Order: sequence, then structure tokens, then C-alpha cells
Amino acid sequence: MMTDPRALRRALRQHRADLEQNAEDARLLLKVGDLHLILGEHAEAIAVYERAAAIFVREGAYLKASSVEKHIAEIRGDLRRRRSHLSSRKVCGAYPTRRRRGDRSKARLC
Repeated sequence: MMTDPRALRRALRQHRADLEQNAEDARLLLKVGDLHLILGEHAEAIAVYERAAAIFVREGAYLKASSVEKHIAEIRGDLRRRRSHLSSRKVCGAYPTRRRRGDRSKARLC
């Protein structure tokens, strides 16, 4: 992991230039947010992470968006689940309920 602030700033500039080519690249936004976070720029990191979460929602990747929002909540120091448009969505099929040993029935979803 890079720790030199100059190298981090250089990487941040490069990723921002790449974002100008493709502003809807959520994964690139996550990298930019990570760099801001490492540099201690929490407000900027949160803003970038929120943009990435919005893109994931538009793409229908609700679990990824939920994960990003949880990360935002951890940065803010708020470990409670943040109420948002995602909390009202029910993601079926993501996590089957746990089955008991010997239970041959299919796992129930949602």
C-alpha cells in the first residue's frame, strides 16, 4: 500500500482524469473514494462513495450499493444502519436462511 502522500495525490489525479472519460464507472469512484479516505479527506470520500452507491442502484446492484452505504456509515462513525432508499428494498435471493443438519428441504429465500 502506498503511504507517500505525493504518490497518493498523483494516483488521485490520474483516477480523476480517468473519471472524465467515464463518469459512470462506480468501481473507479470507489478507488477515488479510497484514496480520499487514506489521505484523511473524509468529506470528499463520502461524497464520492455516495455517487458510486447511486450508480450501483441505477445498475440494479443493490447489494453493492448497500455495502457502500454501510462503509459510508462507518466513516461517519454511525454504525446504525442508515435509513435510505435502499433500506426499503427487499433483496430476495441474496442470503438463504440457514438449514439444520439433515434438512433436505430447499433453503427459503426472503
